Order: sequence, then structure tokens, then C-alpha cells
Amino acid sequence: MVPFSIHPERIATIGGTFDTLHAGHKEYIRLAFEFAERVWIYVSTDDFANKQKKYLVRPYEVRVEKLAEFLHQNVDCHRYQIRRLQRMEELQQDYLEAPELREHIHMAIVSPEYYDYFQELNAMREARGLKSFLTLVKRRTLTMDRRDLSSFEVRKRLPINGRHAQLLAPLA
Repeated sequence: MVPFSIHPERIATIGGTFDTLHAGHKEYIRLAFEFAERVWIYVSTDDFANKQKKYLVRPYEVRVEKLAEFLHQNVDCHRYQIRRLQRMEELQQDYLEAPELREHIHMAIVSPEYYDYFQELNAMREARGLKSFLTLVKRRTLTMDRRDLSSFEVRKRLPINGRHAQLLAPLA
């Protein structure tokens, strides 16, 4: 595949919990850098992630450290920015008001469940006279047995001391 031409003013955004950095996350990250010179990576805070997940996520600092290690090995550090995401309203604020993103957002790469939300953000931008952005839906990466590859699935299969990991208590 021939990579998309890179323009310095183009910014792509991606986001997630990145609890266990797996092949699906890495595809998602690589895709963003194929389409944009710079990428804003939103990482869910512990509180935000634990409200959405059926397991307790690793601490934010650990998740960001693992993500930064992967990025450092694969991407020039000037091409990305890791941003803390405590609630979805922060995305709205960035997409509508953050000067750099306001002017140079090119695309948001999202999982299917967030498509409608990002279409609403686009409509808000257009209503304010701002340029719309592309919303690219990245399909879920599948395991060999055709299940969604997720941090939850990876953690279930990770051996710890010769045994499969026990997930922490499920959230109510």
C-alpha cells in the first residue's frame, strides 16, 4: 500500500484506554501516522476508563508509559501528543476551541461505536463555520478465533506465574 501524502498541517486524532497495548492498538496508531504528520492521542483517565470497562484498568501512568515506549520506537517524538481524557466533553472543547486542532484537524480515526459522536462534532464545527474533518472508522481487529481483539481478551489469556491471569473484580 502506498502511504497517503503527508502534509505538515494535518492532524489526526485517536483515542482509547490502551490498557494492554496489542496488535489492534498498534494498527490504529500506525494508520493515524499514515494519514497525518501529527497525531493527538487521547488516553482515558482511570476514572473515565473504569466507568466504561468491565474490568479495572491498569493505572493511567503505566498505560501512558507503555504507549510512549511504543511510540518512541516507531515515531519521531515531535509527531505526537498524548492527551489525558477525563470525559467526552473535553473532546468537544478541543475540536471546537483548541487553536491548533481547530485549524488543522484532518481526521479522527474511531472505532465503530464512536462514529455518531464524531459526526455530531463535525456538525458542531460546521455550524461554527469551521472546516469539517474526515471520520475514519477502523474496524475492530479480530483474534484467530474471530473474536474482537481487546485488552480484556488479552488480559484473560496472559499467563501469570504459569497460570492464566485472574481479572480484578468486575465493576458494578
